[in-house]
Amino acid sequence: MPTIDGEFWGSASAILGLIAFLPYVYALYHKRAKPHCFTWFLWGLMMTIAFFAQVTGGAGPGAWITAMSAFAYTGIGLYGLLHGEKHITRTDWITLFFALLAIPLWYVTKNPLFSVLLISAIDVLAFVPTYRKSWTKPFDEPISTFAITAVALILSVVAMDEINMITAFYPITLALTDVVFVILLVTRRKVCLPVSQAA
Repeated sequence: MPTIDGEFWGSASAILGLIAFLPYVYALYHKRAKPHCFTWFLWGLMMTIAFFAQVTGGAGPGAWITAMSAFAYTGIGLYGLLHGEKHITRTDWITLFFALLAIPLWYVTKNPLFSVLLISAIDVLAFVPTYRKSWTKPFDEPISTFAITAVALILSVVAMDEINMITAFYPITLALTDVVFVILLVTRRKVCLPVSQAA
């Protein structure tokens, strides 16, 4: 049964995760963000898988943010198909291919830990197109979304009824990739001009 503390931190994590998306939605509305559909589509898919794996592992309220994020990521992925990054490279296609190729391996395994390790690897791989895009276009992604999400993911671990490799490895991995991405954006923005200034 979820504890009161677990429900509190689970709620805080989910609410903070929702708040993290507000700057991104705002940027999308004003055409300031250009999500890479490959990344966000895969994230939505992996989040959905991770949610069920976490429930199986006993994450309890710690899985709430995963469910909320799965819905949000999928929505942004669909938006990206219509209005996101249009420059799709060969590397992006290769990344998508290998990420999707790994999904059947997850499906056939009966080991929740292997599933979590696999989807964590896929999720990191899914970040590659956005890392590549943001190296040259660091102003296309709002830093606050990824910084707040990293904090929310750490809180989700605190909220878990059972903290183990099955429940905690995935959100910790995502938090670390978000932190690295924030560092990349901050670093690249120091040497790149916004499109409006470069024009």
